[in-house]
Amino acid sequence: EKTRQIIPDYWLDIIFRELEKKENWMLVYAYLTFYCFIRPKEITMLHVSDIDIPQKIITIPGTISKNRKTQSVTIPAKLQQLLIKKGFEKLPKNWLICSSKLKPGNKQIDPRYIAKAWARLRNKLGFPKEYQFYSLKDTGIVKMIRAGVDPITVRDQARHHSLEVTNRYIQLAVSSASDEILKKINY
Repeated sequence: EKTRQIIPDYWLDIIFRELEKKENWMLVYAYLTFYCFIRPKEITMLHVSDIDIPQKIITIPGTISKNRKTQSVTIPAKLQQLLIKKGFEKLPKNWLICSSKLKPGNKQIDPRYIAKAWARLRNKLGFPKEYQFYSLKDTGIVKMIRAGVDPITVRDQARHHSLEVTNRYIQLAVSSASDEILKKINY
């Protein structure tokens, strides 16, 4: 059993609003995990050149990915707009997207710096320890499933090795009565 939990909408809204107010790069890293399901270690190893804003694609090289495969994920509009607002396209292509002081630069950092920044945010806002930074990935997957995105597309965005892994999240996504069953089953 995972100790991390899905972040409820109430806390997710508070967390994202707080990160928006700070106008730092932590919101970018949170969105990369929430929308693109990119792991903290991968975030600290991605280069500016791996992100193609006009094509709305992030390529995670096999040299840094958990599964050792080079794969691409889609950048949703909200993340694309944030990257443009941050002036991402003007950054040197050889820079890492997450470096010293949790902003783009040329020095690789330990992914635990992201977890430490998250812990400071948790202490400030008072949300439970079970809502870890990596909970953003689980939460994003569940929200995508609830929004009706088909499991194969979710699998590909999450870079899961099989649909079976993605299907584990479907149980987490089923937290209310099925509208389809209620509409169609009356016997």
